[in-house]
Amino acid sequence: SSPLSIEKVVFKMADNSDYELPWTISNDAHDLILEKFNMLEEQDYNGRTLSLRTMNVSDEVIEFGFIKSNYYNHLVSNCIPEVISSHGVSYRDLLEPGPQLNELEYTMASNHLGISCLIFTADNRVILCIRGKKTNVFRGCLSPSISGASNVASCLSSQDGKISLTNFIMNEVIDEVPGLRYQDLDSLCYIGSSRELMRNGKPEIFLYAKTNLYAYDITLLISKNFKTKGSVDQTEHTNFIFPKYSEIINNIKPNNSDMDKLYYNVGSRSYPISESLLSQIFFCENMKSKGLINIM
Repeated sequence: SSPLSIEKVVFKMADNSDYELPWTISNDAHDLILEKFNMLEEQDYNGRTLSLRTMNVSDEVIEFGFIKSNYYNHLVSNCIPEVISSHGVSYRDLLEPGPQLNELEYTMASNHLGISCLIFTADNRVILCIRGKKTNVFRGCLSPSISGASNVASCLSSQDGKISLTNFIMNEVIDEVPGLRYQDLDSLCYIGSSRELMRNGKPEIFLYAKTNLYAYDITLLISKNFKTKGSVDQTEHTNFIFPKYSEIINNIKPNNSDMDKLYYNVGSRSYPISESLLSQIFFCENMKSKGLINIM
């Protein structure tokens, strides 16, 4: 067997409806969200996202079904689960009270799909991003090469009007790693999916890719595009590192001053690792152990 190529990961609109926040919280969190996520200074909080409602798996294809939502819905229903609402209970208790997560089609959370990809260079190094201090999640953390939310703009094809994972990667690789193009990627495949308990069951899929470019080449591309085009959004990423995969695996450790996170330690530097990157490494290790991907 072999991992699924991304052409076999199908995105489709389940129907033409829009996700709506439950009436009990639709206005309850408005002021909190404005303050906590600095919404008054940002412009994309009503951007159209894709709310995942179904996931159908067969031997050859994985099909994800979406309805439309927006980023505000995501912040309210997925990003403040432990905050106590005006009803005297947490948003988790209102939306996902347990004891287990609701199935996607029955959940009351917005659940836009996160998409992460780990890219390996020709000299067996991994492109990792250091996220900015103003991002909504994983601030200052080490994150996968590509990591973003599925939304209408990034997944939609201007040619046929359809959404797809390929469109997402084509659009996001340019934004996430300036200068790198979709055609520079090879062996792009799906390696797993998860739902994150800390964010009320938010779903995420994980991808693996290689490029024939060396880490030094990509460093030059990033530097050139940053200086000439301003492609790097410094609120999203502040820098990039290119460690060997084995160095990451061997140097992930807890930090006594911050027991909530694991850290990648190299020399005198210590980088907090995002949950997304930890999940990515888990799926890479799983596929590697089965001989389905070749990581050195």
